[in-house]
Amino acid sequence: MMASDYAICAEAVAQQAALMQPRSPVTLLIMTTLHELEGLRSLIESALAQVQLRANPQARH
Repeated sequence: MMASDYAICAEAVAQQAALMQPRSPVTLLIMTTLHELEGLRSLIESALAQVQLRANPQARH
């Protein structure tokens, strides 16, 4: 859960940086970072779901 929270915070910081420098040459790198963080959050959420399923096997349908 903490990893997911850190990824969300990092994404918010990157979004703010992109808003502060919309025409900067580094904006492309910031947008790439946002894309990678979104992928990271998806992987973390998937891993958490798998852990929850294993911890609660009767919840499977």
